Amino acid sequence: MLIAGAGLARQEAYASSTAPFYNSLPRFEVNIDSSNIQTNASWENAHTVIDGVKMMRLDIKTYSTTPYTSTNLSAKNYADIVEVDTTKNVSFLATKASDGHKGEDSGAIRTRDFLTNLNNSGIKAIFAINSFNFGSRWKDSTPSLFVSEGTLGTKCPAEKKCPTFVVKKDGTPGLISAIKDGDDLSSFDIAIGSFPSSDGGLILNNAVPRSNSNELHPRTAIGVSQDGKKVYLFTVSGRKYDKYSDGMDLRDVARTLHAFGAHNAINMDGGGSTTMAWWEHGKATESTVSEPNVDGRPNAVNLAVVRK
Repeated sequence: MLIAGAGLARQEAYASSTAPFYNSLPRFEVNIDSSNIQTNASWENAHTVIDGVKMMRLDIKTYSTTPYTSTNLSAKNYADIVEVDTTKNVSFLATKASDGHKGEDSGAIRTRDFLTNLNNSGIKAIFAINSFNFGSRWKDSTPSLFVSEGTLGTKCPAEKKCPTFVVKKDGTPGLISAIKDGDDLSSFDIAIGSFPSSDGGLILNNAVPRSNSNELHPRTAIGVSQDGKKVYLFTVSGRKYDKYSDGMDLRDVARTLHAFGAHNAINMDGGGSTTMAWWEHGKATESTVSEPNVDGRPNAVNLAVVRK
């Protein structure tokens, strides 16, 4: 077993920007090598935010037999993970289809502002993460599938397949490795596609990591348990070399999510878009944000956990 609390010094500067309950949470340590994951973290010891929603702060160290893009064989990472039990009185809400996928200058919004707007409108939103992002800021970007409240925002591009996080109209969450244009979307309340490709694909598929990427970046990912009852929201900071978080490759993200209960997982937009925010004492506060966007980048599509 590892000892929680290692690496505190390199995180103290970050802690001053976060809310009281978050600062009081223990930092569980996770140690990942090529074949094993060791940790003293467990959901039994996690902080219960409300019934059905738990959170842990993770101090992750990864090792590789091949160099990362940062030219290091090991990396230190600062991550947050939230477990959402959909059998409880919680659900999900995404950016409205009329608002999403417009780009930074015409509709995108910071994750914390998305959370604030929901609460100001009377919706009891607890957590929010960025999900997928593109628009005028990314001139070469490709839209992905997006459905919100049963309304189609954008289709998966023709001749492409979109790995997609979905919530059905009966509230059941899931991950689909490949949705293409023309597929029946009528059963979905929410469908947020990730990066379109010729074959789609999840980073964790039936408990097996499917990515060989060894590049370190900030990451946002969503996992779903084998029984489909629990959803895992995961963010890891990055690009803070010599500070406290280098970032993670997709294989280690998949392995981490599997270790904490996911059977399948999807990679969402990461990099400077990666953000997790929560609501406490009438204010939205961000935990995971990534340089160079320390104030949080506007995102075309955000996803919130809300009380029913």
